[in-house]
Amino acid sequence: MHIKLGDTHTANTVDTDTAATTATTATTAAAATITTATTTAATIVSSLLHSQAHSVLIKEELNVWE
Repeated sequence: MHIKLGDTHTANTVDTDTAATTATTATTAAAATITTATTTAATIVSSLLHSQAHSVLIKEELNVWE
């Protein structure tokens, strides 16, 4: 199909279905990215809190405080 300047196209069912599928795919991908980022952030925070707890326990054990 060749399109020339000035041609017009009326949206049809295929166009709207394709647009809806594309939007759904993009939304699903965005949601997956947000889920991954949230999980990663939670893991990092948990790890940092765990490390901090160990640091406090070691300081208490050695009785060393800054």
